[in-house]
Formats: sequence, C-alpha cells, structure tokens
Amino acid sequence: LRLLRELYVAITRAKRRVVILTKTPKMLEFFMALSGCNIEESDAKSALLEFDATTTEFEWLKRGNELFEDDQFKMAASCFKAAENFALFEWAQASYEMETGQKELGKESFRRSAHLFFEKADYQHTLDLLSLVMENPPWNSDDDYIYDESRLTLPSYFPREKTIRFALLRNKWNEISVDDLKDQSSAPLFGPFRKKVELKNLIHNLCSQRDLSDIEYSLPLSIADYYFDNEDHFNASKLYLQQSNHSELDYAMAEKSTNLLIKSLTSSSNPNNITPSSLDTIAQCWRRSTGKQASELVSKDSDASLLLQLYQNPLIVAKSRAIEAYEKFGPEVIRSSFRASKDPEEELHSFSRNQFEAEVDQALNNKFKGNPIESIAWYLHRDDKAHAEQLATRNIRNFSKVDLLAISRSKLNPRGLIDEADKKDILVDLVRVCLSSEVFNLKQAVQVSDRALSSTQKAEANFDGLIKVWDKHKDDGRVKKMLLRKQPNPPGPDTAVFLNLFWDPKFSSQRLSRRCMELFGSKIIEIAVSSVVDNAKEKFDILRGFDEKAFEHLRPKAKSDNVFKEGARVIVHGVKNKTYNGMRGTILRPRQQNDGKYGVKLENGISFKVLPSHIKIDDSAPTNQQMRNCASDGKDKPRRTRSKVNSQFHDTSSSDDDDSDEPPALSSRDQSSSEDSSSSSSSSDSVPSLLERGNRSNSSDSSEDDSSASSVPALTRKDNSSSDDEDIPSLIDPNQQSSSDSDESGPQHRAAHRGRGPNRNNRGRGEGRAGGRGGRGRRKRK
Repeated sequence: LRLLRELYVAITRAKRRVVILTKTPKMLEFFMALSGCNIEESDAKSALLEFDATTTEFEWLKRGNELFEDDQFKMAASCFKAAENFALFEWAQASYEMETGQKELGKESFRRSAHLFFEKADYQHTLDLLSLVMENPPWNSDDDYIYDESRLTLPSYFPREKTIRFALLRNKWNEISVDDLKDQSSAPLFGPFRKKVELKNLIHNLCSQRDLSDIEYSLPLSIADYYFDNEDHFNASKLYLQQSNHSELDYAMAEKSTNLLIKSLTSSSNPNNITPSSLDTIAQCWRRSTGKQASELVSKDSDASLLLQLYQNPLIVAKSRAIEAYEKFGPEVIRSSFRASKDPEEELHSFSRNQFEAEVDQALNNKFKGNPIESIAWYLHRDDKAHAEQLATRNIRNFSKVDLLAISRSKLNPRGLIDEADKKDILVDLVRVCLSSEVFNLKQAVQVSDRALSSTQKAEANFDGLIKVWDKHKDDGRVKKMLLRKQPNPPGPDTAVFLNLFWDPKFSSQRLSRRCMELFGSKIIEIAVSSVVDNAKEKFDILRGFDEKAFEHLRPKAKSDNVFKEGARVIVHGVKNKTYNGMRGTILRPRQQNDGKYGVKLENGISFKVLPSHIKIDDSAPTNQQMRNCASDGKDKPRRTRSKVNSQFHDTSSSDDDDSDEPPALSSRDQSSSEDSSSSSSSSDSVPSLLERGNRSNSSDSSEDDSSASSVPALTRKDNSSSDDEDIPSLIDPNQQSSSDSDESGPQHRAAHRGRGPNRNNRGRGEGRAGGRGGRGRRKRK
C-alpha cells in the first residue's frame, strides 16, 4: 500500500517524466503492457545518470518548508536535517512526535528547538515554540530565562490574554494586574486557578470594594469564594447562583453558603446585618438558577432545602414543617413565598396565627364573599378560638338571631354577645344553648341569665322561660355547686338568687327576702312560691317572710262569720285610707247581715265599719278567756247593751259597696274628758260599757276625782311577769282626750298603760295613777 501511494505521488507530481525501477521481468511486462502511457524501456544505469546532479542547502530548506506546510513533518525533518538547520529539524521532529502521540518527546523537542532559536537570537520563533511548550504543562522553570529575554525584546509580540496565560501557567502572579481580572476576555483564563491561594491573595490585597463590584461581572465565582471566606454568605450565595452554567461544586458551595446565611439570620450575632429580605433574594436566585428542580439539588435535611421547598410549594411545608419554617425564615420570607407560588394566602395561618392576621382575614373575606359565619367556622376548624372570637366581636352587630345562637353553640363568647342577644330578645334561647350538653358553659349561662333578670321588667318577661331551662339542670352537680358556693352571704349573682327563689323559696324568704323583692318584685315571688307550695296557709307563711304587706291579700280568709268575736283585738289592713292600715282596734259589734261589715274602734278612739277582708286577728292581743280572767279579778261589771254600742257608728257607705273601705269618723267619741264625765254621770238608767269605764279610769288627773277613779277597776293581768312582751294590752282606749291630744293616741300611750297593769295587782286602785304624788286614795285590795 505504501508503494502504491508513492507511485501515485510520483506520477501526479512529476514535471517531465517518471523513472520506475523494477526488479522482476514480470513487473516490467506489467508496465510495458499499459497502452497510452508512453513508456520506454531503458537500462537502469543510463536512467540514473540524469539524477546525479548535487542539491544545495537552500533547495533542501525550501523543500523542507514545503513539506512542513503540507504537514509532512517526517519528510520535512529529513529535508531540514539535510539542510543542516537543526532548529527547524527539532521543530518538525516535535510536530511529528506530537502527531504520533509521543507528547513528552514532542515537548522536549519543542524546548530544544526554542533554545536553538534563542541562540540564534531568533526571539520570535523562540516565543512561538515556548507557546507550544506552554500547551503541554507543566512548565519547566529552565525555560524562564529565554522567555523573559524574548518577552523583553518583543514585549508586544503576544496579546494580553496570551501573556496572562503564560503568567498563570508559569505561576507568575506578579505579572497579573487588577485590570486583568476585570477584563471580560481574559477572565476565563482564571477559572482553572479559582482555588489558588495566589489569586485569593491578589483579590484580597489589591482590590477595593469598587474593584470587587467590577470583578463580580468577570469573575463571579472567584469573588463568591472571596465573600464566602469573609463570611459574607448573602453575596456569596448570590454569586454562586449567578452563573448560567453551574458545576456540582458551584451548587455545593451555594447550598453551604445558603445554610450559613439562614443560621446567621436566626443567631444572636449577625455580623453582616442579614435581614429576612436577604433570604427572599437568595430563594429567588435559586428559582431563577435551577427552576422547579432547585429543591432536588440540595440535601433533603438542610435548611436550604426547606427554603426551596417553601418557595416551590408552601402548602406542603405548612402541613409538615410550618413552625420550623417560621422560626428559621420569619414572616417576610413566608409572605414572599406565597406571593411567588400564588397559593391561597389563608394558609399563612398555619405558620403563625397572629403575624398574618390581616392577610388571613382578607383572604377569608374574599374566599367566603364576606360571610363572617363561614370565616368563623374556618377558624374553629383550625382550632383557633381566639381569632374566631375576634372576628365574631368585630361583626357582632351584623349577626342575626340564628347567627348569634350558632356562635354560642360553637363555644364562643365574643364581646357584645349578651348585649346583642338582649337587643334581639333571645336571652332565654342563649341560656338554653349555654346549658346544652355540647356546650355547657355555666359561667356564660349565669351571665346571660343575670342580664335577663337585670330589671324587674326583664325578669317578668323572661322568668318563665328561664326557670324552664334551668329546671332541666336542677340535679346537675355543677349547678348545685355553683349555688352552694355563692350562698348565702353574699347572695352572689342574680341567677343564684333567682334559682334559690324557685327551688327553695323558704330559704329565700329567710335569707334573701330583701334581695328577691328588689330584683323580682312580688309578682314573680308569688309565682315562685306557688309553684312549690300548694297549701294556702303555708304559702302565705313563706310569702310574709318576703314582705307581709305586699302579700297581705293572700292571707287565708276565715271559714266562718263568727271568727271575729265582740271584744276581739284586730289589725286593720288594705283600706283605701292608708293612715288606718296597720292600726289596732277592738271589735265592738258582730258582722251585720245588711252590709256584712264589723264595727271596729281603733286605739285612737275612732270607730268605723269595715269588711272582714280588711281586718285580721291581732296575735299579740289576749284571748277572750284571758280577758274574762282579768275582769273577774275586779268587781262585777254591768253588761253592755246592744243599743248603746250600735248607736255609736255612723256608716255613710252603702251596704253593698265592699270597696268603700275608708272608715267614717264616729260622732260622739272625740269629746273632752269633762264632757264624757258629765254625760256618764247624768245617764243614771244606762249601764256604762267597758269602753266607757276605761275612758273614765284614764281621764286627765287634773279633772278626775277619787270617786270616778274607784268606780270600776281597769282590766289587768293577774300574773306578775316583768317582760313587756307578755303584758296584755287593754281592750279599751286609754287616751280618750280632746281633739288637740289625738296625735298622742296610739302605741305610745298604750305602752304606758300596759306598763301600769302589773302595779295595780299589788296596790290599791289609786296607785295606778298616783305617780309621784302622795298615797292619795291608797288601799289594799281585798
């Protein structure tokens, strides 16, 4: 094949003719058989004589250059050797060795050639060959001399990029300037030397802050390394991610720098004043640099991974690592991640319930179209009762009755709930919800009940519904404990007083009577007692403990007309003339058939007729038997005549007018004591009554003599008890005086009279009124 190729070259390159030497006749016959080739046969000696001419060095050199240009490095090397140009010979030989893969031999041949050219002072070829040597590092320091001399002779022979490359390969950093680092065209040459200490020192020692900003555009990774070494992790992370083509080393350094940035943000010492917005910037750089696959390029358990997941899908982080993300990154980063991902902002609630309150409220308002009830339900579903109550408080005035009850049923107690329930008249319904089994908020139920009972009008309107609701929980231990804890002193909330009234009216009448009357009034108290007690007498006994006057109309009526006997002591009540109510008097005549009224004489001397419904037995007065016993101690007194008593009454009211209870004044009893004495003495055919005898015995000391005082003894008790409470009051009026003394009649004079009774048991009849005077008319009783 080689011979065939040489034959082809010989035929196509020959200018005049080609001489072919054959060794065998067979080959000769082959060439001679070729027709049209003008082949001639001759002797070999005669043919070689034509090539016997001598070739000069110039011709060899010329031919060697032609072959070198045609990349025929081996034949060119032979020609250069024949021309005795060993510099070119080494060059061609090195090229042939490089072509055949003998790089080390080729590099040495280049070096020998460069030295040969340098010896010839051919600095241009010296530099050319040294540049070929440079392409096959490492550099041999023995070649520094010839390079420096050649470079000094031809300083601008190489472009600046090539000079920088020579300096980098030769590790000559003193030949590199800051401008070389800023140059965009030469910047790629520094890439392989990024981790070199010399380059870092060059940047650290020679570059100002402005130079660093300029170099960031040409050598971002080198400056990123510089920032990383100086703990400026924000700028380092940003520059690591700024490149369009990243290596695994770049991503590793970016992740490491991001983790340190997050750590410095949450640590107490923050030398570079890192803010949450810095994390937002770095997260955006990651997204621009790697897209949605950013989180897949870093370690799953690193902080950088959490940051990238947050920006890629914040909802996933909200479900699993919300609190951790909030503590590491802060609210600004969380907000930015939601804006970047366009996820619903109400999910910010998962990261912090208070920090994102405004965003969450606005998002819920948009989601539910301004329906606060659904927003409240959303908060409750997230177990955020506080914000649910806040939202309910802000919208409390806009809720309907159903909404208010639904809020209470959700175990919420927003401010203003009771006020709105009061305005909408659903306090009883609200209490029912508060006491329901799914809610049972006893404290709130008491507060609502107190509002429903806050006035007598409200109590009358709500008591029926309230007691029905509370009755269902009467046996609940929690309600019982509340009543026991609040009772009896102080009475506690109005609800406790109310429940005690309905559930234990007897206790309330004894301990809480005044409070019940102030809060509820007589109507509700009557209903409460009636709901527990059926017996009228027992009922009245309980009611009188609250206010006897208020419930006087409920006093049980007498079953017989003969209850009030003549001489019985009674108390007036319920008449229209209120001045007579509560005054005591004596029955002077039995009930009349025509008008059904009794004749009663009051202690102040006034006599009138009154219906039996407006008088009651005076429990403190002595019985008829006691009066008879007292009367038997004195002389026998004449019996009163019916006509005398009846003649004293003047009834101007009609017999059938039961409502006319104001008593008319009697005509003859408001006289002076002198007139009474004269009239009684002039009536010799009339027997004086007990009343008249009493009047005479108690007339004025200045006008009464011994004979009048000794006529009829006053009724006194036989016993000698010293207690005022056991004294039996007289059945007659002891103060029958003129109208000017009428104001002194009544309990005070009666008490004075009752005080004299016991003294008459041990002394003569004159002793009772002797007073400070001498023993006038004093005698012992037989």
